[in-house]
Amino acid sequence: MCFAMLARQIRLLLSVKDGVVPKLAPFAVAKLQKQARAFTLDQLLRTHTTLVDIDRQQKTSTTQLSLHAQLDLLMAELLN
Repeated sequence: MCFAMLARQIRLLLSVKDGVVPKLAPFAVAKLQKQARAFTLDQLLRTHTTLVDIDRQQKTSTTQLSLHAQLDLLMAELLN
C-alpha cells in the first residue's frame, strides 16, 4: 500500500512540475504545487525510475531484498 501511494504521489508531483494540473480538489492541487517546489525535476525523475525498478524487481523476484527493505533504502537515499 505504501509503495502504491508513494508512486502515485511522485507521478502527481511530476505532472505538476511539468505544468499539468491534475483533476483534484483545488486545495490538493495547491498542496502538490507547494510540495513540487521542494524537488527538482531530476530528483523526481530519478525517484520515479527507482520506483519502477523496485516494482520490476519485486514482480520478477530478481532481488533478495523485501519490498519493505527496498523502500527503507529508497527513503534513506531521499533523505540524503
